[in-house]
Amino acid sequence: NQINCYAAKTLLEQDGHKVTVATDGEEAINAVIKSDTTFDVILMDIHMPKVDGIEASTRIRALDDKNRNSIPIIALTANILQDEKQKCFNAGMNSFITKPFSPEKLNTELAAIKP
Repeated sequence: NQINCYAAKTLLEQDGHKVTVATDGEEAINAVIKSDTTFDVILMDIHMPKVDGIEASTRIRALDDKNRNSIPIIALTANILQDEKQKCFNAGMNSFITKPFSPEKLNTELAAIKP
């Protein structure tokens, strides 16, 4: 939703990150495909309109471009069931954050995926 999106965007920008926002899974896929540069990380909400986060992640992982299909993806969801986590990992997501999340949790996950 807009509040969660604004909160995450604000946290990331305060830490000096450049943020691109997609309002649904289709926009997220298109942003990855059409961007002039590759993203360092994707924060992927699981429950989005049009194309959900699981499908969007699966389609990003299926891209032919290695620079784009290997971008780390962090799943965001309020659902903490083990089955939901497994679906995220099966779709190629790298880690999982439950909402609401703290700035510390987000920073910990971002630090964990840096090369």
